[in-house]
Amino acid sequence: MFITGTTTLGFRYPEGIILATDSRATANDLIVSQKLNKVIPVSSSILCTLAGNAADCVYWLHSLAKECKGYECKYRTGMTIRHAANLLVNMVRKYRTGNHSSKIPNGLSFGTLMAAYDEILGPQLYMLDNTGLLIEGTKFCVGSGAEYAQAILDTDYRPDLSEEEAYALATSAIYHACRRDIHSGGCVRLYKINGQGWQQVLSRDVKDIYNDRKEAPPGGGDH
Repeated sequence: MFITGTTTLGFRYPEGIILATDSRATANDLIVSQKLNKVIPVSSSILCTLAGNAADCVYWLHSLAKECKGYECKYRTGMTIRHAANLLVNMVRKYRTGNHSSKIPNGLSFGTLMAAYDEILGPQLYMLDNTGLLIEGTKFCVGSGAEYAQAILDTDYRPDLSEEEAYALATSAIYHACRRDIHSGGCVRLYKINGQGWQQVLSRDVKDIYNDRKEAPPGGGDH
């Protein structure tokens, strides 16, 4: 499991895919921002989440976006998510095995979830990270708060979730991670990806969700 300061998740449901993130950015134990956008579109149909070093994440995803744009201009059609995922992981593997990696003692630091709706294959979800790992799956959690979010998904996820249930599950998973992981917080943001494209469907402050639920603070305090 890729661990760094953030919480992001993605899962399939009958209508498509849900991506969800928090919005807190940290530098060690300092909160730098509560409003970081952790979802980047690399093409008109593919969304990616951010986890890890911000510079690494932005560099590699912007590099992929440039490749997707070039492909679209050349072939007059969008790159499939499978093509894009393999392209990105191959770029990372090439970087790691080249001369560049020896100049950086700690190497790269990023993990991303990639989601899109394929016209032939339907909803597609991938997880990849700086080690060159690439996995296709049904549900993933990435980041320092992933274990808390994963516990919620493992308990309540079903492949036949309604859209309303999917929104509620993703919100609950990110919310609980934000309440228990000091590196996660800010807002809960949800994105829906289906055959019509993608859209942001929620951006809500964790404190507002807490006030609605009116639950007692956990032992670690509220974040």
